[in-house]
Amino acid sequence: MIGIRNFFILILSIQALYGEGTEDCDSGFWHLKKYNFDKALYFFDKSCNSGYGRGCFELAQMYNYAKGREADREKAYYFYKKGCELENPSSCFYVGRFFENGIIVQRDYFQALKSYAFACDNGDGAGCSTLGLLYKNGYGVNQNLDKAEEYLDKGCQLKSGVGCIELARLNLIRDDSYNSYQNAIDIYSKRCNRFYNMACLYLGEIYGEEDSNFYDANRSQYFLEKACRYDNREACEILKKPTIEFKRDSFAIKTSHNPSPEEYYKLAIKYFEAKGVKQSTEKAKEYLTRACYMDLSKGCEMLGFLYEYGDRGSKDMKMANRYYRRAETL
Repeated sequence: MIGIRNFFILILSIQALYGEGTEDCDSGFWHLKKYNFDKALYFFDKSCNSGYGRGCFELAQMYNYAKGREADREKAYYFYKKGCELENPSSCFYVGRFFENGIIVQRDYFQALKSYAFACDNGDGAGCSTLGLLYKNGYGVNQNLDKAEEYLDKGCQLKSGVGCIELARLNLIRDDSYNSYQNAIDIYSKRCNRFYNMACLYLGEIYGEEDSNFYDANRSQYFLEKACRYDNREACEILKKPTIEFKRDSFAIKTSHNPSPEEYYKLAIKYFEAKGVKQSTEKAKEYLTRACYMDLSKGCEMLGFLYEYGDRGSKDMKMANRYYRRAETL
């Protein structure tokens, strides 16, 4: 058993490493601003190896966006994943993007949802917004527009432009009143730029609806051309076919069935208690993880319990506390 003195020495060592990681990350930023890419890479790498998640994230960004070197998606994913394991929410968001789009890894909407949810739980607005889009489109989960609205709203409150834009779009489809249109136009107009080219596209669509009170062919053309210049492919396709009819989202409920959180929870208990199947704590954890990241509080609580009192040497208080914290937010 570790002695009190050795325990405090261990804590001080961890704090020293973490502080060093923060300083190295700051040094990396300084060199990055001076375009000293090799030096920036050196310090971000050093910061990451010290256990500072933000250092791993910035290192991944350099590889992902070719900052001073050729793009390398495999290295980017490796460092995003490492940053996420060190509980950096921005890193987890990008891990989610890799899984959602099948970049380097096989496309897996559940793993994407899991990564976005952790990012969202820890204050990353982009994670919340993208999680909302998964629920809106029914990717990896059963389509749930109320959940979509909840997460898009949370993303918007956390200053995610995508969250605000997509929330306005969702509200417009669910309530096509004059006020909803006006609210959407106001939000899109403020964010119609290169980074949010979908806002320009949505403005072009609104002004292009001939049966709308806001119909204006010239404005529609203007915003579609702007969206296209900002690399929005959908806008470019519409401009190629000027007679195309604008299709508003139907939000038809998906017919494909994904198990519900409750169904995953019941499966987990079945394996944990060996009811008609061979006992498997690992299977129980797998199904509880799915229930937890589909927002079932008791799934997170039970998962935390299994990690806290795990069997076969699988006790892990760090993971236990992660799931307990998530349960408290639901």
